[in-house]
Amino acid sequence: MKFDAIIPYKVDGDIKTGRNKYMHQAITVIQNEMMDEERKMVNKLCVEYTINEEAMLIKDGTLEYKKDFTNMPDADLDSAMFDSNIENVIGVSKSFDPELLNEIEPQIGKIIADLPPYGRTNAYKYMHEGKTYCMWYLRLRDTPNAATRYSDVVKVELVVVGKKTISSQQVNSISTHLINEAYPVCFGKDSRWANHLYPVYVTESYSKSKYINP
Repeated sequence: MKFDAIIPYKVDGDIKTGRNKYMHQAITVIQNEMMDEERKMVNKLCVEYTINEEAMLIKDGTLEYKKDFTNMPDADLDSAMFDSNIENVIGVSKSFDPELLNEIEPQIGKIIADLPPYGRTNAYKYMHEGKTYCMWYLRLRDTPNAATRYSDVVKVELVVVGKKTISSQQVNSISTHLINEAYPVCFGKDSRWANHLYPVYVTESYSKSKYINP
């Protein structure tokens, strides 16, 4: 077996309990490395102009990369993630905290729960670690028998660069495309089907079958 890189990590205190367990520390480092690779890939696509206003990228998950969730130096993190072209990347989260916008919209939890089929909330502007974001929630399907009223809702994010504004027309256009991406039915039994933007179950199952079991 060949190793391309070894990433060390520090353990403080008792290594047998809590977050200091070797397994917990290792998982954290691996997740950070995966996010770092994702940021570098997005940056490369932006530099090559593969991502632009006419060809935006849909990213699985939030655009809120926390500065302490990385194995890269701060300078590399900034250059990799917050390039001026990141405004053409759309972050879509299947899991989210419905109370995230409580300070801006006290009833946001109820508003999300009451969304009609294919409906969206208002688009909200907020700050995170010095960056400005535009965010809204979108119901992808009509699933009255879903386990919860949030099971077919996704959080959609854009980074707002400079003084640029996000128009209602752009929000509606992105929402329409996301609903269209959610239309195909997942092949196989997948409890997360309500939030899927495309049928990925078989691909995920195949990829995971190639992993080395610990």
